[in-house]
Amino acid sequence: TNVSASFTVSPPSVSGDGSSTSIFGVATMVGIDALFCPTGGAVAGIESFIQDDEQSFSAFITAFPDSSAIIAGFNASAGDNITVSIAVTNTTSVTVVITNESTGDIITETASTGTLCMGEADWVIENIGVDAGLPPLADFGTINFTDVSAATSSGPLDITGATILNIEQNGTVLTSVSALPSEIDIVFV
Repeated sequence: TNVSASFTVSPPSVSGDGSSTSIFGVATMVGIDALFCPTGGAVAGIESFIQDDEQSFSAFITAFPDSSAIIAGFNASAGDNITVSIAVTNTTSVTVVITNESTGDIITETASTGTLCMGEADWVIENIGVDAGLPPLADFGTINFTDVSAATSSGPLDITGATILNIEQNGTVLTSVSALPSEIDIVFV
């Protein structure tokens, strides 16, 4: 069982009428069992922040229910092309590979999870918790997940029938999502 995709790191910007001195964030990530499995899951990707007009980017891996790590030494910048792949090693472990196709940086990590349901593949944009808080979602423009693929032991999955969930904040829908055979496009609206 595995899932993968590539995306270009989008430069985050202040959304709505927010102050440039506040922090805004967005995570672009690929996952297995990240949303609906109650016992375990994993996501990996790039966190992007903007505060005081300064952008920062870092790679991360989160293995549910209880571990999260920022990957030191992995460099990413706006405009870099990133590929993330996650493969299930066994029911409580995954192997994550994050590649910066623009710089040649690559990391491979094995992460322990709770018991995986192996019921979903995920391509996700969301805001990021910081210091026990949840800052506003940054305006990320458009994220195009390309070369999207997922497979089980029975073969590849068709993503055109994927369940689409939009981000809603204070009653306002902030995203528009479309799924094509090998591409998922997410637009900040």
